[in-house]
Amino acid sequence: MAWPFSFSGDTRRTRLKIVRAFFAAVNACRQDEAASLLADDFVMSDAGGSSIGRDGFLERDRRFRQIYGNPQIAIKQLSDSGGQILMTGHIDSNYEAVGGPILCRLLVREGTICRIEVMREGGLLTLSRFHPVKASQPSAAHPA
Repeated sequence: MAWPFSFSGDTRRTRLKIVRAFFAAVNACRQDEAASLLADDFVMSDAGGSSIGRDGFLERDRRFRQIYGNPQIAIKQLSDSGGQILMTGHIDSNYEAVGGPILCRLLVREGTICRIEVMREGGLLTLSRFHPVKASQPSAAHPA
């Protein structure tokens, strides 16, 4: 998949600040703030080929956090290389399918995040594969 490069005057410092603010907003369940940091044409995808747009992301994130007890994304490192931001981190959760390492590649364009590619180990859940209609409360095998 081609990665669109468009810097539009965003500085490295600005891009990193936007990414930090985005993860802080989703962790705090501040949907309006998170939405304001996403481009209208935003797409999130994972290594398995699943993808969702802006509205789908916001709705799935809200439901995901309700069902799984608001797991927190802890940023370990952010680096900006030529406008692409690489985030390594960890999702803190009591649910085995949710908690664990996360790697994201993000593109910030004109002050908003327009793309996030998520990579997770093995069968760890990604938001683009989470289907809230099918999801129910986690089983006792994955206690809160």
